[in-house]
Amino acid sequence: MSFIITAVLSHFWTIFGFIFLFLELFKAPKPLFISGIFGTACLLVSLFTGTQTSFEIKFLVFSIISTVLTLSVKPVICKCIYIYSNNFKTNTEALVIGKTGLVTETIDPFTGILTITVGGDTWRAVVKNSYLQVVPGQKVIVISVEGCTAVVDFINEKS
Repeated sequence: MSFIITAVLSHFWTIFGFIFLFLELFKAPKPLFISGIFGTACLLVSLFTGTQTSFEIKFLVFSIISTVLTLSVKPVICKCIYIYSNNFKTNTEALVIGKTGLVTETIDPFTGILTITVGGDTWRAVVKNSYLQVVPGQKVIVISVEGCTAVVDFINEKS
């Protein structure tokens, strides 16, 4: 009977190692990383500890391997998460020079202050040549960004 329990405990680490690695491989859309670390640690414990080793010793080896893997993989994890979070630009980063927009409202026609829509976002804008007539519906192009205000110029539409 104790041989069966020893065999089951020996295979316990292998079974859980494959379960954790399976979760790591098929987790969508982002990897978990921690299940991969636990899976690797379980498989290493099953390979390098004999069947005569007690469960407490195996658990201690598992804890040490998991800790070492976590500390060594942490920079890679942080780098990957940082890459995922950098895909989306917001605020003035999203207001790229050269993007086209549409005048939605003329706030002050004498100074050229208006409201534009660029990429679905509403921005305060100033016309580069403030002496031009500004009407809603005109297309503009972003020339530069000063603080939270876009400096725009009109697009010459050729008929």
